[in-house]
Amino acid sequence: MTTNHILFRTAASLTLAAAMVLTAAACSALPTVSSAPTSAPVVSTPRATPTAAPEAQLPTPRLDIECSDLAAGATLASTFTDPVEARDPGVDAGARGFAIDPAYFVQTDGGLACTWNNGLPEYKKDGSYGGRQGVTLLVLPNDNPSKGFAKYKKYYSLATNTEVNCFQGGEVPNCYVNALVNDYWVSAVVTGMDASTTASAKKLAKKTKPLIDGILAGVGASAAPTPRWSPPSTTLALPHSCSGYVAASTLKAKLGLATAVTARHFGEGGGWSLEASAALNAHADGCIWTIPASDSSVAALDVLPGGAWALSSATPFMTDPSAPTEVTIAGLTDADGAWIRCGAKDDGCILDLAVGGNWIEVIVNSSSDSGMPKIPGLRHKLESLGATIVGNLG
Repeated sequence: MTTNHILFRTAASLTLAAAMVLTAAACSALPTVSSAPTSAPVVSTPRATPTAAPEAQLPTPRLDIECSDLAAGATLASTFTDPVEARDPGVDAGARGFAIDPAYFVQTDGGLACTWNNGLPEYKKDGSYGGRQGVTLLVLPNDNPSKGFAKYKKYYSLATNTEVNCFQGGEVPNCYVNALVNDYWVSAVVTGMDASTTASAKKLAKKTKPLIDGILAGVGASAAPTPRWSPPSTTLALPHSCSGYVAASTLKAKLGLATAVTARHFGEGGGWSLEASAALNAHADGCIWTIPASDSSVAALDVLPGGAWALSSATPFMTDPSAPTEVTIAGLTDADGAWIRCGAKDDGCILDLAVGGNWIEVIVNSSSDSGMPKIPGLRHKLESLGATIVGNLG
């Protein structure tokens, strides 16, 4: 799973327990929230199903090019030793656990999220290199309110609008690319292009150059971005605070925790990236709840406003910590839905909610490896917590 509880998103993949190891300093604290009654489950009255409006229900690319226009088969074949092919970005997202992936933030803003690889994982469950060869590409329209590439260039003191960094990270050779091409911010990660564990950065850059040049030229051929998509007006408005979803005391009671929990709202956490820019543009934020004397979070919540379309796209690829099962959550309408990933041997569980046109993902960590208490009956408790969250949305 990615550590996407810091808005400075990364491409690394970790297990459920490792992904929830977070420092409180990476997030900005919320004001203390008041306690809420916790003696009985919160069960809300189902909302009326919204009347369909003649608005775009899902975002469409704002470029006049597609992923297939950006990487020629021959160039891919000469870059990697294994055959690579186009794959849905949801495959990697679902394997990481936290399925609300930066690819969906980019697509929400009309950008492209493209992946070509050999089908092997980025990393194994133990954190070692999984044999991945391929490229992950994000193209984001740069006419956004989050200052985009200009902020990136200033933050990292770049002399030009094109940055290529290659290095040999132990078992994993990588090249990272960030570039401003006309009205688009391009970010690409090329992995596994050389079998040697001692290849120099210069050699890796040379091996990758035809692929990178082709991508940048392809993006440069696109027309200016078309107007930005907005979620339909019928989309349910989401809270701007953690307590709007669930009070910390209620979460503590719902999970049967012995110690108090503290809510933290996601902050930028340092750094700046295309992924962070896209997240701000999409208003994709969330919360974590921590326990005393621990750098880990016992629970977390991610949201993608207007992102029910993305949940529908991602569900078939979800595999971590286990395959999803559709469940009934009180308060959801016929237009909504809920899926839980919670096997008998999982040390954490995830509940995905499509509610009011939005995607809300709730994660609970009960791994002793990260210092979390074991939570008996976690599946039932997470479903009850989901009902409380839905009820609080009104």
